[in-house]
Amino acid sequence: MKTKVKTILVLSLVVILHSAVAAQERANIPETGRTETVDNLRLQLIELQSKEDTLRLRAQQLDEDLKPENIERAFAGIGSTRPEDLREARRRQLTIERESVKAQLKIVEKMRARLEAAITAAEICDPQWSIICTGGEA
Repeated sequence: MKTKVKTILVLSLVVILHSAVAAQERANIPETGRTETVDNLRLQLIELQSKEDTLRLRAQQLDEDLKPENIERAFAGIGSTRPEDLREARRRQLTIERESVKAQLKIVEKMRARLEAAITAAEICDPQWSIICTGGEA
């Protein structure tokens, strides 16, 4: 199960990073598609904010699940000769997942900042200000 979770997390990170790179590349398109670019970037920002909200909710849920009384409750109906080992394994599993979610949150926050900067740059790049967009080559 741990390998499945790790695989899913790695794949989601790859998708997130790919979309950030694509967003940055789209910010450098010609003036003809500027409006569409800004709209696409805003759409990506909305999707990213949704993902960020989902990750925050998951982090809160993991914090709640890590409370000793909730770990205890999770194994209330399970008989074992070593319940402390079960609780400790569950605590380790939840801690690893929580750290992974926090790492994803940091990545998403950085991507959000980049997308917001790309949106601002795309909005500034207007034909009358083309000297800004082309780096001084009007």
